[in-house]
Amino acid sequence: MLSETNVIHLTPTGNPLLRQQPKQFGDVRVMRRTSHKRDMMHAIHVANAAKEIERLPEDNESIHAIMRGNFHGWDLVPAVLKLSGSIIEKLYVATLGFNAKNTAELLKFLDDGRVGFCRFLCSCYFKDSSPAEFEQLREGLSARGMRAVAARTHAKILAMQLVDGRFIVVETSANLRSCRNIEQFCMTQSRELFEFHASWMDEIAETISQEK
Repeated sequence: MLSETNVIHLTPTGNPLLRQQPKQFGDVRVMRRTSHKRDMMHAIHVANAAKEIERLPEDNESIHAIMRGNFHGWDLVPAVLKLSGSIIEKLYVATLGFNAKNTAELLKFLDDGRVGFCRFLCSCYFKDSSPAEFEQLREGLSARGMRAVAARTHAKILAMQLVDGRFIVVETSANLRSCRNIEQFCMTQSRELFEFHASWMDEIAETISQEK
């Protein structure tokens, strides 16, 4: 466990992150195909994530881990649900990119009550390069009274407030979607850290909404 004596607490500045102007896109052609093997592999990924963590961190404890391609960044969310036996009251997500499967599972968790609220922040680059995936998430969250926004961000954060009073924060190099690269993450139980990340995500989301 790391000592708190030498921790530097960062405070978000008042400088807003500027949005990139939206670009024009041509027709998007998509072929959709159901794959039972992919669904099974996803279940294996969640099990791998839970096995890798083994247990959630205690209060003010951090767990550091290397991801070797056997699970994805998003898999840490259902892994926390599985290991905690609880419900995520608030979920804050910052990522460069994601995929349709991440969106589908997030919306499913919101609909069945495993997640109560989600604030979602992704990069302008992803919004511009993958407009169909971004619009699917934006529309899905908007229909549920929530927002997905794009900003000039490269942060990868999963911040979770559980209904049982725990606050789990994942700071990672990994995006939500699949990746074969070696990645790392640090999972911490800390209300202070959760509130830190939630505050700057809320600030950016409100700034972007006011600019529109």
